[in-house]
Amino acid sequence: MKNASKLKFRFFAFTVIVLGLMIVDYHSSYLHSLRSMLYSGTKPLVNVAEIPTNVAYWVQVVLQDRKLLNERNQEVEAENARLRRKVIELEDKALHGQWISELLNSKEKLNEEVLLAKLTSIDLNPLTHKIVVNRGNNEDVFIGQPVVDYRGVIGQVTDTTSHNSAVTLLTDPNHSIPVRIRRNGLLAVANGLGGSHMLSVPNIPQNQDIQVGDVLITSGLGRRFPSGYPVATITSVTRDKNAPFLEVKATPLAKIDRGYDVLLVWYGEGYNSEINTEYSMNDTGAQR
Repeated sequence: MKNASKLKFRFFAFTVIVLGLMIVDYHSSYLHSLRSMLYSGTKPLVNVAEIPTNVAYWVQVVLQDRKLLNERNQEVEAENARLRRKVIELEDKALHGQWISELLNSKEKLNEEVLLAKLTSIDLNPLTHKIVVNRGNNEDVFIGQPVVDYRGVIGQVTDTTSHNSAVTLLTDPNHSIPVRIRRNGLLAVANGLGGSHMLSVPNIPQNQDIQVGDVLITSGLGRRFPSGYPVATITSVTRDKNAPFLEVKATPLAKIDRGYDVLLVWYGEGYNSEINTEYSMNDTGAQR
């Protein structure tokens, strides 16, 4: 009972004191300085108590900023990738457009009927150099038909289906084409060398006038290829006094491994696949 009476008395006393201080503070400024002193004294304790909250807030801000930064970086990388793809597509379209324009200019220079064809596949292994184009029997494509681009001869059709044709390239190890040197008219035959992506020009006697830089053009012999169309450039001439013939190498002018489209040429009036049977294999430019 005594303890309960003491607690009641203390509670009543504290209540009176608090009420008295509130009344004094409300009606005067005597307690302002005391309150400032008490606030200044407890401020370090308040700051210490706020440290965990401030640290938690700072960590949350840092993590949120990092998340936003990562998301932004991903967006920028995705946008850069999209723009790079767009640039590549535009460059490819521009190159394709240039290729088509040059092909059309080449078409105007040819007197023969031609047909534009698109490459669908390419095979450049050492044993065979071939491409496939999207024209076939339905467009009257025939075996032995010349194939060119705006730079020069590519090869000839060696197989056909209704909608596609296989073209054996100049560089195929089993391909030959009759040529002549544009500078002096010297006749020769250019053979494919397979994996080297070059041509050899055999059986040129040592005393013949042939030089590096000479341009080989189709001779028209065998009536397989139109006469006068560019074929290759002589890149090396090796003279061995102990050999009866020169060793001559040439590089095709047509970019047979970097093209988009080609031209199929209808060469000669009333041409058919039987017309060349009377010629030798090298004269026709057929596969050896």
